[in-house]
Amino acid sequence: MSMTSMKIVIGDKEYDIKGDNKELMLKSAEVVNQTYKEISDNSDIDLLTKSTLTALNIAENGLKAESEFNTKENKIVEELNKITDFIEDNLNKLK
Repeated sequence: MSMTSMKIVIGDKEYDIKGDNKELMLKSAEVVNQTYKEISDNSDIDLLTKSTLTALNIAENGLKAESEFNTKENKIVEELNKITDFIEDNLNKLK
């Protein structure tokens, strides 16, 4: 896959970025910009603090999503194990 170069805007500042997936880069920039704007609109703090809070917010959301995914995955695995056990038990009864 070839590298894509593009310009994005975060907090009224333009950045040149490169990456493999244009759609993912645009979505990532959108998330960062939206989170940055939410923090900026709700407080009168310096740039470094805004940037740090933006990064923490996005990291927290990512970790929360990962935890929710793992919980759902574990439930699916449990159900699949129950189904497998049921099938095996019934197949053994047929022997």
